[in-house]
Amino acid sequence: MITILIRYSEILEESAATKVASASIAFFFLYYIFFGIGWQGVPWLYPTEINSLAYRTKGAALGTATNWAFNFMVVEITPIGIQSLQWKFYIIWTIFNASFVPIVYLFYPETADRTLEDIDRLFREDPHIFVFRDKDAISKKRPLKYVEHYESEVRRNSSVISGNPETMKKRMASMAKANEEGGWGHEEKV
Repeated sequence: MITILIRYSEILEESAATKVASASIAFFFLYYIFFGIGWQGVPWLYPTEINSLAYRTKGAALGTATNWAFNFMVVEITPIGIQSLQWKFYIIWTIFNASFVPIVYLFYPETADRTLEDIDRLFREDPHIFVFRDKDAISKKRPLKYVEHYESEVRRNSSVISGNPETMKKRMASMAKANEEGGWGHEEKV
């Protein structure tokens, strides 16, 4: 919309061109408001969500460095581009912005309502580059298989002792053995 308004501000007579130019300025402000709400945090937040624990800080650093490098590039080339191409230079930014819709759809898994372990598991179990085919990768709600896995891990690691007498005997024997070996972290034996 900004590109179209800037184009018409150049070809219309002065009174109409001023109104069209004012409208383009309003759309610039709207763009930056919605960009700030929707995309501004992506270079800082998304790399930390999709990378494994070992690469999380490296991914965040790479995302931030890439963001700043491209911001620097934009600041350096925009005045030259506007001077050379005038309103047509904004077509380049329109194409870049429009290209992000299919890129995000095809390649970016949904991270909302997921734990970091869920994302690790997604990449470990299904490392395809195209995520749009994977229902678990694009689901807005946390997939049931992740919820079930989490609950089974909680039960497995729970300190609650089962009511089954055989299980209790095994558990007590393993606790006694660990206690004798000092495995529970106590200085004195119980």
